[in-house]
Amino acid sequence: DQVGGFPINTLTEDFQLGSEINMAGYISLATSRPQSSGTTPIDLKGVIKQRTRWARGVIRSCQNLHIFLNPKLSFKNKLILINSYLYWWSFARRIIYIVAPILYALFKIKVVNANFWILMIVWAPSYFLLHYVLNDTPTAIRNERWGEIQETFFAPYLFIPVILETLRIRAKKFKVTNKNASFSFQDRIYILPHLALWLITLVAIIKFNYGKFGSEILIGSVITFWLLMHLINLSFCLFLAMGRPVYRKVERFPHRVNGLLQYKGFWTQLTTIEISEVGLSFTWVTQVSHFLQRGQQVHIQLTPHQQ
Repeated sequence: DQVGGFPINTLTEDFQLGSEINMAGYISLATSRPQSSGTTPIDLKGVIKQRTRWARGVIRSCQNLHIFLNPKLSFKNKLILINSYLYWWSFARRIIYIVAPILYALFKIKVVNANFWILMIVWAPSYFLLHYVLNDTPTAIRNERWGEIQETFFAPYLFIPVILETLRIRAKKFKVTNKNASFSFQDRIYILPHLALWLITLVAIIKFNYGKFGSEILIGSVITFWLLMHLINLSFCLFLAMGRPVYRKVERFPHRVNGLLQYKGFWTQLTTIEISEVGLSFTWVTQVSHFLQRGQQVHIQLTPHQQ
């Protein structure tokens, strides 16, 4: 109430509202345990539409909040918001990273004018130190490599909306993401930018290294290195764009509950691993797997109050 309710001048009202609450003097708390669950789009069109909306929304919210000059923002909050703002510019940066070595390999256009040894002295230490630092931050589902692949995948679709929103050229319609859509043949269209970049990168690698020997290969190793890195990332993007069938209609979430399983008068203790609205997975104490067959009915009794 003190900040005027939910903002209506942005597509990411939750992002902006949280910042306005902090500006009003309140602090935000984070929990290590998930408090809610939701659904995400599983088709390419839905994912790209959602990320585009988030990109435009965060850029506009940062403009509404005047994050660079707002005296009401603490230094820590300002640093967090600037980091959120710059994140959406990483996709334009990724396009530059992909195109720069291609321009030199195919057309001899220099983006950086430096000889090999100066480049190694300036670039190599920072690059390997960055890898060293990022090795301390990976998780089971996200690491530096997957971060680069994600950037590469979204880059062709996000860098233009980010530029337009920064220039205050707004989207005319609010496009709601369909969470129930499934992967279809039409999603193959979204593979075209990555396929084109993959083919151009492959041609650049072959043309740049063809006929070179000895020191020539060494001098051009930096260009070849980046071309190969982008070729790997683009290869993963092609696999992602191809998609794969999603058989589970309802998402499961981890939850441990004790219970009993009854089958033909036989009872055994069980503990759930994951639970959804229509099913569950579990482990049991007694080995009764040889008694259970596909399609047969069993009775499961759970004790909900146990966590």
